[in-house]
Formats: sequence, C-alpha cells, structure tokens
Amino acid sequence: MTDQQSRATGTGQRAGAGRYEVRLPSHGGKIVYARTLNEKRVLETAERIMAKAEQKLRS
Repeated sequence: MTDQQSRATGTGQRAGAGRYEVRLPSHGGKIVYARTLNEKRVLETAERIMAKAEQKLRS
C-alpha cells in the first residue's frame, strides 16, 4: 500500500513517529491513526457527536 493509498483510507500504516492512535467504537472499535494532534481531536469530537446521535435515534 502506498502512502497515498493509506491516506485515502485514513488508516495509515502503523503507529510511528508523529502518529496518534484513535479508537472508533462506532466502527466496531476500529483503530485509525491521525497524522496530527488536531486531526486526532477532530476524529474524537466526531466520534462523540455520532455516539450522541445514535443514542437519540434509539430513544
């Protein structure tokens, strides 16, 4: 997998230098790697919003 392809899928190769691990419970606990701390925060925020929305749909 090339670097360009890994960027397209959002998973990256492995947790290396400059990578931040983010667990996505809404995707079955899938782990993705953010390139920057800001990207990590965006993913975590989106995950919280999704969890809230799913809760509202269930109630």
